[in-house]
Amino acid sequence: MESPQNQNINLDNEIVIRQPLDKKAYAKKYYDQNKEKMKLQTREAFKKMECSDIKRNKVLEKLNTNGFKRIPLKILTKHNIIFSEELKKYI
Repeated sequence: MESPQNQNINLDNEIVIRQPLDKKAYAKKYYDQNKEKMKLQTREAFKKMECSDIKRNKVLEKLNTNGFKRIPLKILTKHNIIFSEELKKYI
């Protein structure tokens, strides 16, 4: 192995100094480069959230604590939520 002193390396052409970006400029640049990927991720996350148990549990919690003034029956049937007369709450 040669010592570093014996190697002829021209580092002047290879060194690139990167200037720090402020957060807004970085965010704008990142969004421009990854716009389609971010949109796709957002759509996929929304689809997962709509069909998940997390959404169902949130709806149940709001129903049982009178968090909703009105709720469409479509949402209840979508999440398979029914009112139990014995327990006097939604299950």
